[in-house]
Amino acid sequence: MSSSRGSRRRMLVAAAVMIVLGTMLVAASIVFQWRHVPYGLGLTALAIGSTMLVGATIRRAVWNVVASVAVAVLVVTSGVAVIGGSPSAGLPRWDQRAFEGVSSWSARTGNLLVSGGTAYDVRSGKVVWSVPDRRAEPALVRSDIVVLRTGDETVAHDTTTGDVLWRSPVTGPGIATSDDTLVISHPVSDSEFEAVALDVTTGAVVWRRPGEPVMECDLGPINTYSVALEQTHVLVENDKGQTELLSVADGKTTTAVTDCWLSARMVGGILVESTGKSLQGRSPADGKKLWSTPIGESWTLQGGGSEVFTFKSNTSGAVTQLSAVDVTTGRPRIVDPPAGEVRPLSSNQRQRTSQVWVLVNRESGPAVWNPATDALVEIPDAESIDDLNADVHSGWIALSGRTRDITGDVTRLCWALSPAGVLSDPVPGPGCYVDEGIMEAGRAVYPLT
Repeated sequence: MSSSRGSRRRMLVAAAVMIVLGTMLVAASIVFQWRHVPYGLGLTALAIGSTMLVGATIRRAVWNVVASVAVAVLVVTSGVAVIGGSPSAGLPRWDQRAFEGVSSWSARTGNLLVSGGTAYDVRSGKVVWSVPDRRAEPALVRSDIVVLRTGDETVAHDTTTGDVLWRSPVTGPGIATSDDTLVISHPVSDSEFEAVALDVTTGAVVWRRPGEPVMECDLGPINTYSVALEQTHVLVENDKGQTELLSVADGKTTTAVTDCWLSARMVGGILVESTGKSLQGRSPADGKKLWSTPIGESWTLQGGGSEVFTFKSNTSGAVTQLSAVDVTTGRPRIVDPPAGEVRPLSSNQRQRTSQVWVLVNRESGPAVWNPATDALVEIPDAESIDDLNADVHSGWIALSGRTRDITGDVTRLCWALSPAGVLSDPVPGPGCYVDEGIMEAGRAVYPLT
């Protein structure tokens, strides 16, 4: 009897030592930010000590085992819950291993995502149809037709079934579309191109002009994404290095000379271009200047709605002034940013929709701000946002950043922000891209809409 009591007393002492040791390790991990390993060791010691305490207190073997297991599980799960569980537990997802990738080279119509030469069901990730040519990329994606380009030809498919509708030997990226006319940048040699317009319903050539059609000018001719833009006019750089504005419908030149080495693009039916120290709007029908207004930095022009935004930065790169310019009248207005440091947008963060979002480093943490509506969206628990990646076509934004738990351990996460300013739940990162409500992060794809 005395031997049993002595054994129980020793177990109680050992349990107390383990509990004290575990408590000290957990507390020190939090106070001194020792991160997960010491914290995990502390939880283990607490679980062992608690189990030993139960074993020394409860005599019945069955209840002893049940209670010991319950206490150990409770201690461990509580400790894990404190530092956070799986950030993407509530989001639907599909496996990326059979997926071409969400990028500027993918496009969506309804519940169909076209990436490469494969059409996926947005909700499940299952392949709806695909083409054998691995070089295929979307040039135009609509509810009634999908036009894919390869290295040899352009092929139109029925959106629902993938059946081939027509083929054309003209190939190249889709640049602009209006009604049933699609303008393609067709290479004729390593350095020469021609603008070729195809009838979307038949694949027949509507018109062709020498020169390279481009989506916009931004320190030179550039194409910002794969699928053709819905617009009535298209910029074409001719063999003399001059950039003209052509009608998509008939290929006729409407504006003879446009400076493409600063900034020029179609916005809301107006040709908006920079002349260096000013921004001007021109009629695409005849090139007539409609308005002109001075701007801060000619190479920073964001937005694509009724207003465009220019940013003026200091020597350290922080934005000091934002101006909104009405594209119809040219009337400017100064936009006052919220408290905090407004971060400038880099060259891979072009935003061409009506809603523009910029990062703001605030005392409470990072946030995104819309200068058009003055809406501010804070990013819960984020310590920093390291990268902002905008889907130029849809206006969705992928945010890649870090959170830090109570032990000081860093977790890299991704968030998606809709054009309306709705922030998604975080998912494991690092690195992410979002295309029209579908986010790719790590090894998974998350359909958000």
